[in-house]
Formats: sequence, C-alpha cells, structure tokens
Amino acid sequence: MVQYLPYSKSEIEEMQRAGEGTISGEKVVTGFDILLEQKAKNIEIVRQLKLKNPRITRREISAITGLSLRTITRHMQVIIKAYKKGFVKNHVEILIEERKQRVQRLKQLIFKHPDWSNERLGRNLGVSARRVMVYKKELRK
Repeated sequence: MVQYLPYSKSEIEEMQRAGEGTISGEKVVTGFDILLEQKAKNIEIVRQLKLKNPRITRREISAITGLSLRTITRHMQVIIKAYKKGFVKNHVEILIEERKQRVQRLKQLIFKHPDWSNERLGRNLGVSARRVMVYKKELRK
C-alpha cells in the first residue's frame, strides 16, 4: 500500500539519503510524485490522440481530455522534444507517410479514370481539388 505524506521533494530526498525513505516497509509518496505520475499519464494520452489522428486540434484534445489549452500546449512541447531526441515516432513522419499513400492512390485513380476531374479525384481521396493539383505536380517531377 502506498501512503501519501505531505512532504516536499527535498524533504523526501533527505529522508531517503538518511535511510528513512519508507514507513513500515511502504513506499513514501509525496503530492509531487502523484502530480508527476498524473502528468506523465496525461502526456501519453495526448500523444496517443495525436498519433491516432495527426490532424486533431488542441481544442479537440482539450474537449476529450478535459485539460486546458495551455496544458495541452505544454504537453505537446514535451512530446515534440521527445520526437527531436528520437524517443518516439514523430506525428510529422506519420503525416508524410499518409501523404505518400495518397499520392500513390491518386496515381492509381488517374490510371483507372483519366477522365475524372480534380474535384472528383479529391472527393475520392478526401482532399481538395487544389491539393490534387499539387499532388499531380509532384507526380510529374
């Protein structure tokens, strides 16, 4: 059983150095430890939501999680730092992969239906006609 005690982090560190880090063999947990654990859980929730839907907005994440927009922003900064250090796959990499798949799908659609307009191709791909034009330009290169 974990016991909550209202000690500061420095007091806990001092007790642990002195060998007083447990009470009756139970781990001593501070409010600070609980907050860190909850923050880590929230960051992971935000990361999973972003991975499942890279286009999800901070407002949508806030509505789902109940966290404030500022908190979501801070969590995203932590996640971005982790991406830069190479700890996890970047959501930008996922977007690039999705884009490559859409371009390949467009190539297939153009081959099957050369008479389709950009609007119709876009509806089929789930993008705008303008985006189809950009993808076509990419394919010509």
